[in-house]
Amino acid sequence: MLSFGLLVIHIWVFTGITITLHRLSNRFGLTLLLFFIASLIAILNFAELMGLMIEPFPGILLRVSAHTFIPVILLSMLILYIANGTHQAQLIAYGVTGVNCVVLLVVGFMLLYVNLPGDMVRTGMLAQPETINAQFLRGAAASTVTFFVNMFAMIIFYQGMRNVFKQLPHELTIGLALIAGLWTDSILFNLLSNLGTPNFQLWLPGDILAKTLSGLVIAPLAAYYLTRVAPKLPDFAGRENRSTFHILFGMFGGLQTTLVQLRDELSENKITYQQLTDHIDEIFWVANTVNAGGGGSSSERLEVIYVSPAFDRIMGYSRERFIQNPAGLRALIHHEDLPRFVEGANPLLVGHDVEFRICREDENIRWLRSRLFPIRREDGTVYRHVGILEDMTERKQAVEREFALTLEQEKVRLLHDFVRDASHDLKSPLSAIKLKVAILLRVHDDELRTRHLTELEDIAMQLSRMIDDLFTLSRLESASVASSSDEICNLNPVIQEACEQLKPLAERRGLTFEMHIIAEAVSVRGSTHDIRRVVLNLIDNAIRYTLTGRIFVQMDADATTAYVEVIDSGMGIAPEDLAHIFNRFYRSENARKSTIDGTGLGLAIVKTIVERNGGTIKVTSQVGEGSHFLVRLPRATPEKLTEQVVEIAAVRPNE
Repeated sequence: MLSFGLLVIHIWVFTGITITLHRLSNRFGLTLLLFFIASLIAILNFAELMGLMIEPFPGILLRVSAHTFIPVILLSMLILYIANGTHQAQLIAYGVTGVNCVVLLVVGFMLLYVNLPGDMVRTGMLAQPETINAQFLRGAAASTVTFFVNMFAMIIFYQGMRNVFKQLPHELTIGLALIAGLWTDSILFNLLSNLGTPNFQLWLPGDILAKTLSGLVIAPLAAYYLTRVAPKLPDFAGRENRSTFHILFGMFGGLQTTLVQLRDELSENKITYQQLTDHIDEIFWVANTVNAGGGGSSSERLEVIYVSPAFDRIMGYSRERFIQNPAGLRALIHHEDLPRFVEGANPLLVGHDVEFRICREDENIRWLRSRLFPIRREDGTVYRHVGILEDMTERKQAVEREFALTLEQEKVRLLHDFVRDASHDLKSPLSAIKLKVAILLRVHDDELRTRHLTELEDIAMQLSRMIDDLFTLSRLESASVASSSDEICNLNPVIQEACEQLKPLAERRGLTFEMHIIAEAVSVRGSTHDIRRVVLNLIDNAIRYTLTGRIFVQMDADATTAYVEVIDSGMGIAPEDLAHIFNRFYRSENARKSTIDGTGLGLAIVKTIVERNGGTIKVTSQVGEGSHFLVRLPRATPEKLTEQVVEIAAVRPNE
């Protein structure tokens, strides 16, 4: 019993090593496990020379090497098949067979050496003629054949049980498969190795019983590992739906099936590809690139392999013409887009994403978008191009229609806002005029009549100013009016004249009027008339909304910008009104409460003129303390000034 206990420990140790190496294969791969299996096979064959046996029970002989290593090797095969799949198990099975064949070859040479005549060979303790003989060679050959058969028999038995008896516990199936493989090994080995010798009847029953005991010792560990531990591995393949004989035909026997499947898939892919390319709206083309010498895109020509049928519909001529002469596409390019293409270059190779127009033979103009996808070899050289020509005409037309519609909607909105604001602000003076006329028809006192006529005149002048401002805004905002940014305005005299024009008005109101203009001549971009309107509006507002105090006008400049400042000490603007004072017809709450007339258009005109000429306007104000308006205008470049001087000299050569 002590020897049997040692044998059980022996089996458990090597079983544990096998399971541990497989468990670590997720981290280190299967190399360690394969090396371990190969080592066991080599040890098994040469350990048999020692003939070490134990008799734990009367009449039962256990061969230490065979009854330890054969179950462990079969367990390794079962683990690989269940956990790693058919492919890995097949590789190991053929590898084990190969190792056995090598061992068999070595044993054959040893037998030749031992049986040389005379004293030509000296033998050691194990290499004796009575040990290394024909019977031993027969046993080695039987071991090779048996290993090959019992590995496949065990796996076929396991898979058959899994497929037929699905309700059978997996643990029991694993144990039965292992024992079935060991029985196959025992019966087949004894038939091949010992049939016809006295050892056949002596060894077969004991060998079957001994390997059954070995299988029962190993089965619990194997079942626990394969049902509890191995399924948690990331590449566990035990749940594959495999056929019973998958181990025989899963890779080699199924090669023809795989080839047929690949052929069917290729045919299906070809049909799908044909359907896609034949029915897409874009032109799809494939061409080989041939270097005509010289280098660069101009030296490359295309040998077209395929062009989709959409080519005829979009381009207006046949694919055959394009295939024969791909560069002929250049003749269709619109003359305005032709300069974008290098002379002599194939237009399809001009860029990876290019839009251009073509003039078809029926004089229909189409927008195309060309996309190019080069295919390169491993060294980076381009040997083929795949391209897509997309007809962008309808999309371009849709964008243009959408833009035109948006523009019309904006015009309608502006017109609606204008009519709404203008009707409100025009009604008030018109109503006042009607009222004054009605009063004048009833008044007979000359002094009273004169006063009403004066008021009527003031209202008419206010209405006239409003209409004038409306026309000015309309002119500035009209898309048909060319920008005044190409005109040059000499800012110094404009401000000087505006100040001289409005200074008497400020003095009549008792205000102090101060002006500071730098001596350096400053020119800005913009119409002189419009710039004068900006200065006059700002100064006029400052005078009308200042009851006491002073008006200060200043002009300064740096290398790139001219600055115009108008500062007053008037009623000021409330913070909540500052964001709206440049809106049309808007008047601040302080202005509305006062008796000061205004149209609400002056500052809107100022901002429009300033921004049209690339400038900005900023205002800071506090109620009761006055306002500060700052206008920044870009100075005219010397080149612009020179051009204007030349133009003036050409018009007035004698001045």
